[in-house]
Amino acid sequence: MTMDAKEKEEILRIAPVMILSIPRMSFGLVGAYLRFKQTSKRAVRKFRRGLADSGIDPNVAELLAQEYAENARVLSRAGELFFNR
Repeated sequence: MTMDAKEKEEILRIAPVMILSIPRMSFGLVGAYLRFKQTSKRAVRKFRRGLADSGIDPNVAELLAQEYAENARVLSRAGELFFNR
């Protein structure tokens, strides 16, 4: 499968735009990931406090909060999804 001149020209026209877009896209993805992590940590703290306020043993509450936090980790979940088949 070979490219004709028109396809090559189109790639050469788009390449600089894509190269210049990569840093901006990377910052956007990192920012979204960090916001998600912050929200996740806040949810774990709220969950832990809720367990403690309801009278659950602090050791059990900590274990449950750790399990809750583990299930909220995006990268570990993505790794399981793609690599542990």
